[in-house]
Amino acid sequence: MQFQIILCQSAAFSLKLIAKRLPVQGESTVLSEAIQKCFDTVSEYKTLDNYLVANMLLLAGELIRSHNMKSTMMLTLPLIDICLAIIAECITLQKEAMREELKTGKRERIRQQSLVGRKLSADNLLFCALTCVQRILDRYGAFVIDKYAAIIVAYCRAAAKLNDHLRGDQSVYSSGYSLADSQSSGGPNKPNAIMRLNLIRKSLLIVEFRVIFPHFTQAVGQLKDEEKPFCCLFNLLGSYFTPMNKNYAMQLKDKLANDVFLPAMAYRVRERNPGHLECITHVETSIFAAFNSLTEILTEQQIRPLVQNIIRWAESELDLNVTPRTKIVTLFHFANSFYNSFQSLALPFFGKLIELVSKVLTTCNYSTTTDSSKLLLYGKKDSIEALEADFLIRNVIDLVRKCAQHKDFMTHERAEMVMDSLVAELENTKLAGHEQRCVDHLTEALYRVADADADIFPEMLNKIMMKTRDNRPKIRYRTLLVMEVLFDKIGDGIQPFLPNVLPFISELLEDENKQVEEQCDKVLRLLQHKFGENLTETIEGMTE
Repeated sequence: MQFQIILCQSAAFSLKLIAKRLPVQGESTVLSEAIQKCFDTVSEYKTLDNYLVANMLLLAGELIRSHNMKSTMMLTLPLIDICLAIIAECITLQKEAMREELKTGKRERIRQQSLVGRKLSADNLLFCALTCVQRILDRYGAFVIDKYAAIIVAYCRAAAKLNDHLRGDQSVYSSGYSLADSQSSGGPNKPNAIMRLNLIRKSLLIVEFRVIFPHFTQAVGQLKDEEKPFCCLFNLLGSYFTPMNKNYAMQLKDKLANDVFLPAMAYRVRERNPGHLECITHVETSIFAAFNSLTEILTEQQIRPLVQNIIRWAESELDLNVTPRTKIVTLFHFANSFYNSFQSLALPFFGKLIELVSKVLTTCNYSTTTDSSKLLLYGKKDSIEALEADFLIRNVIDLVRKCAQHKDFMTHERAEMVMDSLVAELENTKLAGHEQRCVDHLTEALYRVADADADIFPEMLNKIMMKTRDNRPKIRYRTLLVMEVLFDKIGDGIQPFLPNVLPFISELLEDENKQVEEQCDKVLRLLQHKFGENLTETIEGMTE
């Protein structure tokens, strides 16, 4: 029995080689029968040997590639359905094998040739199914338009599966991915499968965007809960936004926003697992990258309504009667991504966001807002709500910092609008991650706002210094952390304000909290290094 199986496998492989070398000609009875038998064989793939089915798929692919026959064209639709079903099953088997490996800690044994009834070597079968799909797209792409949504979904899932075997910088859905980077990764068929995926991608990108757009909306619905395939989908979508497709993008921009981008941005609303916060960020980053690619080929007048639509979509959640309130998190994450792509060109779209800063920071301040029902996001430590509140605050502060780098944009009115809520963040110790927010984000934002509007700095400095008199040691300590970094950045510019600063420092030199006292010494040493040892005598005179 085993010998007969090997003969069937070898015969299928030999037929594939023969088909590859046959001269191109019109309709042939022999070839028509061959493609029909290929279809009949692969239709029974669930009961046949994987190696046999794989070779029959390769044979069918060679016949499709080399011989343009009516009989071949008639079988493309049912054949591509089978290929997509095989791809889906291979991916499912791989996921189950990975889960089993995680449970047992042992890797499943792989055979070079599988026997009847043994579903092994799924990677080989996946590669052959991808090859057949690619051949069909190259030859009869116009005849399988109705299958584009299913093909896109299968492509994204297969790309995500192969990505599990690659390093992070070699992701098949990352902007920096290239085939050459992946040739040495994974098993023996991984580079070949990746090559086929790249060829499928190339075939899809040839299709006019107006034709393939409706299929993207279907794919968004099918992949909306799958992290890696969803990322791959938007990497593919972003590749369509080229000058060649500019006219189609202009015509479809509103539908893209309403049917693709806004439903996709609701991923955070659906994913509420605290352990998946990094995955949520990854998905949103991919969505924003595609949106930024779209805006690169549009004019400012065309972009404005799209951005305003996103702001309106998220702003409705500032009504505290609405739950869940996660869209505002996505909005400020998007704003930072948009700025990173366009820098000062993004500022004309951010006026409304700066107006929202104070309200968002105030309703996320767990210390100043004692009524939890009035908090925008409220949850216990390590809950998804608390983690998202921290993520939101960091993004809001970062956006203020970026906008404040442009003095023409950060006017006196806007600086006053954000100053109080930024300083109040020094008290937000009840929300986890406070110290890191203060040192890594808040300090730079305060410095940029003060640099943009020098007239506001004395008032800001006084408000910051008043926090050193708070009865809570954490607030005194973290205020001193901010002061240390802030004074170091300002440099000699702080000298005119020393008469106001030194009395506050002198009060903390013998603080009851050792950590506060040590940090106060560090701030004092920093000032002494900049302005000389005579500061010590001045402070000693104040303490006497």
